[in-house]
Amino acid sequence: LGFNSEKDHGAEENSQSRHPMLYKCPKSFENEIGVTDFGDRYATVIPGCLSYLLRKERIVELLTEVSDIESIRDQGWLSSKPPRLPPLVGTKACFAFYVEGSAVSSVRELSSDDLKPWTTTGTLIGEPTIKPNVRKHAVARIDGHFEPCKGDGRSSEFHLTEYSAWLPRLLRLRKKIFYVARHTGQIVGNVLILYDFTMPGEIPSIMNIAHGNDALRDMQQLDLTMEMPFIEGVVPGVRGEKFLKVHPSKIGWVNNKTLLLKYLINDPTYLDEAGYLNSHVPFLPPMIEGRGVFVHFAPATLVADYIHHTGDGLSPWTFQGATMHNRVRTVKRALMQDSEGVFRLTKQDWQQTGLALVETITVLARCPRLRKRVVFIQRNNRLVLGIVCFMYEYIREGPLPEILRDNSISVPGPPIAVSNFYEEMHEDCLDGGWDGDFDEDLLASQENSDPVKLESGHVYLTVRHKRMAGSLDTILQYIANSNFVENHDILNNTKPQHPPLVRNARAYAFFVAGNIVYPHDINRDDFSPWSGNGTPENPTCYRTKVRKFPVETDEVTGLFRIAHGDYRLSPYHLVHLYSIHPKETRLRKKIAYLMETESRTIISHVMIMYDYHTEGPVPRIRGPYSKRFMRQKPRRPMVRFGLGPQQAEDGSIFLDLTDMEFLNDRNRQLHYLINKPRLDTMACLNNRVPMFPPMTSSRGTFVFFIDGGEVSARDLRSGIDTTEWPKTSKISLGLNREGQLRVMKMSRSQGTDYQMHIYAATLPRLPRLKKRVIYLTKGGMQIGHSMIIYWYTEEGPLPTQVPHGNSITSESLYTRLPPSVRDEARRLLATHPPSEVAEMLSNKTNYSVPPRAVSDGICLGSVSFLGISR
Repeated sequence: LGFNSEKDHGAEENSQSRHPMLYKCPKSFENEIGVTDFGDRYATVIPGCLSYLLRKERIVELLTEVSDIESIRDQGWLSSKPPRLPPLVGTKACFAFYVEGSAVSSVRELSSDDLKPWTTTGTLIGEPTIKPNVRKHAVARIDGHFEPCKGDGRSSEFHLTEYSAWLPRLLRLRKKIFYVARHTGQIVGNVLILYDFTMPGEIPSIMNIAHGNDALRDMQQLDLTMEMPFIEGVVPGVRGEKFLKVHPSKIGWVNNKTLLLKYLINDPTYLDEAGYLNSHVPFLPPMIEGRGVFVHFAPATLVADYIHHTGDGLSPWTFQGATMHNRVRTVKRALMQDSEGVFRLTKQDWQQTGLALVETITVLARCPRLRKRVVFIQRNNRLVLGIVCFMYEYIREGPLPEILRDNSISVPGPPIAVSNFYEEMHEDCLDGGWDGDFDEDLLASQENSDPVKLESGHVYLTVRHKRMAGSLDTILQYIANSNFVENHDILNNTKPQHPPLVRNARAYAFFVAGNIVYPHDINRDDFSPWSGNGTPENPTCYRTKVRKFPVETDEVTGLFRIAHGDYRLSPYHLVHLYSIHPKETRLRKKIAYLMETESRTIISHVMIMYDYHTEGPVPRIRGPYSKRFMRQKPRRPMVRFGLGPQQAEDGSIFLDLTDMEFLNDRNRQLHYLINKPRLDTMACLNNRVPMFPPMTSSRGTFVFFIDGGEVSARDLRSGIDTTEWPKTSKISLGLNREGQLRVMKMSRSQGTDYQMHIYAATLPRLPRLKKRVIYLTKGGMQIGHSMIIYWYTEEGPLPTQVPHGNSITSESLYTRLPPSVRDEARRLLATHPPSEVAEMLSNKTNYSVPPRAVSDGICLGSVSFLGISR
């Protein structure tokens, strides 16, 4: 092992008998065992012996040999938990921690310490990304001893895991973790953790990781028995909440999932009988400056609609620019019910079992010592069962968390009888902003399913059960699987601009015909915008959350139902949007519709639900925003071509382009090529490719429109394929609601049948002349018209023609004919003389082909046809 002890020398002799050539540095560690401020024991590596220590043979022996383990135990070096911090020194040194493998409950906790993160966060452009590296080396068991062997560590029965990481903010410190494990992940033997200060330098700074459990380690004594984890008695909240304080020795009780499930669903009678259940979500936790954990239990039937992780009196919990540790993290563990109906954890995927234990956790960004957990059981990702557990954890001592704003729910007052108030209300308000259903007798209105109409003409339904109406199965039932909407005549032909403006906490659902809705504009209304970056008073960022669920049809009933897997692989998918208004936070909006995956078209009705989450004042319509978007937009001017159609020397027609934005505006190009072409009326459509561009020594851009039915894509690319390094690109297109092609932003895997092909090249001998060829295809077949653009970028000399093929021996210059003409010439020369071939080509292709050109094989390309013609 390296210590000066007889037992250690005996272990070395045994090891040297197996590996006599490996050990030239028998002593690796100093004799003295050090202790950190947190009580973690370590050994110091002797300078110069680290390379010997890092040999795989030595590492495996150190971790698994019984003699080495007993020697380490006798020296007092063995620890029961990973270290929080190494000795922080400014010199070159290496410190080794030896952890008992049987005490490690999770491999993740081995890499966790107070120096993390060991991965680069917020990398700037150009800076490298630093992250840990994990390697697995194959290990074999020979005669009861573990030894490294050749092979793939990922497939062998045993492997040596080597974790290596550099501290991104101080690259003089690296960390290595070694342990031997089975292919199942079970650790065999113990764990070695090395902190290597590779050079003298600055002492690393300690980062407070908000999500770490290390701050509570002094209180937690790993007592995870099934005994009562709470201190007897109730800690009252500011609004009558009943909090239970966790006993210091039971801080980690939530890690005992059997005990947790007992309180949540398996045996919740204790909480009910003891009077510990609450009827609402917690508003504020007990405010303390010390450390402690407080738990709040509430039945899911009462709080299921309000399980918003950060929605309490301390909101906002996160803000824009906060570190990644302050975001809400969610973990789902699969559950199953045994034959006795008891819920238990299982290793299956929660999507297969349909039951999940959901645990969310986040940290208060402005007070990192306080974090919040929410734990509940969920069925089919929708229905919440049993009891919901809210837990607030003060992980270290410090000041009280600051309350930024009063989140109290405003209680509506008595009806206002002032007539002037009604005159100031929006014209679409019902009864001056009050929902008339709530002024009626509750028993009489309990079954009220009659639709209500706004003064704008939009019909809506009042939602009686928010969670049930918002479930995916119910949504499919209303928008696709039944004729309820049609039978009750509640289908709107236009999108509503706002819901009833009320003070209550109700929800209202509109159903809109899917064929008139444009998905990219579906969330816009009188309350827009529905997103915001936050303000100094309320720094919360609001964004619309979009979720897509795979949908399939039932083989028996033919109805749509939610499926499993990737929605891209399903024939249909359900799109669900959820927004919280940044200024009227009590107003939420949900939108759902069914789409065909391949065509990306809406095939159902659209449900738009406005949900007033709490009672409060009547929301104010964002007038300036809505008016700005409702204002008639000026029609985009048509592309300006100077001087009208002009004729080139070869007889082709071109236009002089003056609007240079047209070069990169794909949608305007589509307007001319296929959507609404007026090229016939403009008398600028060519039935062949131009021989050469207009000759000019100044700047200029010239556009040739080519008839797609007369000229193939192969002929369009003639000349550009022989240019040095031509650039090609393909742009996916899609149909809008008017049936016109538009550029669609999508990945190649989501590509449609419609594509725009662009070929671009520069004339090598005259770089100021650029050429661009644009044409369209559908399923690989050319459609619409095509376009060739010649662009002189600056002033300069005229482009010169160069001979092709055998014309280099002739006094006159000849131009390369299109590939289709050359192919036709090859075919005709096999049965006709050159003179007839030249005449036939001239009559058919509108090209003047002299007989001498065919007989000499000059104009037909770089391949001579002399042998064919003779």
